[in-house]
Amino acid sequence: MTTVVSGQWPVVRVFGQICCLLLAACCLLSCSIPNLDEPECKASRDGVQQFYSWYIATDAQQRDKQPEVFQKYVGPLERDPRKWETDEFLLTNDFPKAFRVGKCTVVEPGRRTRFEVLLFWKDDVRSEQRTIKVDTEIADGRWLIRSITP
Repeated sequence: MTTVVSGQWPVVRVFGQICCLLLAACCLLSCSIPNLDEPECKASRDGVQQFYSWYIATDAQQRDKQPEVFQKYVGPLERDPRKWETDEFLLTNDFPKAFRVGKCTVVEPGRRTRFEVLLFWKDDVRSEQRTIKVDTEIADGRWLIRSITP
């Protein structure tokens, strides 16, 4: 008995693969998570994220040599070191290992937002999380950090 190999099987296999790819693409597109942030939150979140990424990753001596970064992300704040017993941007002298910019609230539409910034410490001895509130305000078309509170 001889076996007959049809030339249709490669076409069926390719058609099946294309159908699987289209089905997977439809599933991925239909399951996207919408961003529910207000427009002010979307606009100001990047500045807070970028500033704290730089601030936590940089030691104090390097930060002092880069005042242009403060000018880019931070508006006028009270910076009298005698009034601060702790770091003015973290509200602690124990630098965290990581952070996350969390919930955003619009304080004044089109003008001010408030973020919860979560600070994390994790090592062999402890696992801790604290929250600070960072207010931003738009000035000259840029979102700047204006205040940090516990």
